[in-house]
Amino acid sequence: MASLGYCQLLFTFFLTTSLFFSPSSSFSSSSSAAAAAPNTAIVGRPTKLVNSICNQTTNYKFCVDALYTDPRAPNADQIVLAYISFGLAYTNATNTQAYIKDLVVSALEEAYNNLNSETYFDLGKLAGDAAHAAVDCQHTFKPRHSPLTRRNKDVRQLCAISAVISTFFTS
Repeated sequence: MASLGYCQLLFTFFLTTSLFFSPSSSFSSSSSAAAAAPNTAIVGRPTKLVNSICNQTTNYKFCVDALYTDPRAPNADQIVLAYISFGLAYTNATNTQAYIKDLVVSALEEAYNNLNSETYFDLGKLAGDAAHAAVDCQHTFKPRHSPLTRRNKDVRQLCAISAVISTFFTS
């Protein structure tokens, strides 16, 4: 379990540094916006304000798709767009934190329940699954494929949008 705590600490650090120090990091996934919030179609073209914001990010399509998952986006001013982007980033980060926890905890809960019901044949496999999940979580912060890669990319992109919008309030 120490691995899970370490991973959550690193994830929190990653989220914080992404939000404040890296608003234009390199991102690539265009289909990841669907993971940020419910998928909705964009009607018409993005507003000038959304265009201005998304042109300052490294993934214009992700930015527009993500912001327009919220029905307020077509009529939103800077403040509403800030609420939308920070809300999406918060939701995505919260969901990712739950996903990290579930990777390790679900296997351990199943093993514990099997132990209680005297069903021992899967205990070794479940312990291995939990251990591998913790290792995968830690490797997320190294250049290696992990089940968290897409989720972390989504959080970075949503934080980049939030960082661009926040410049309206500081400049």
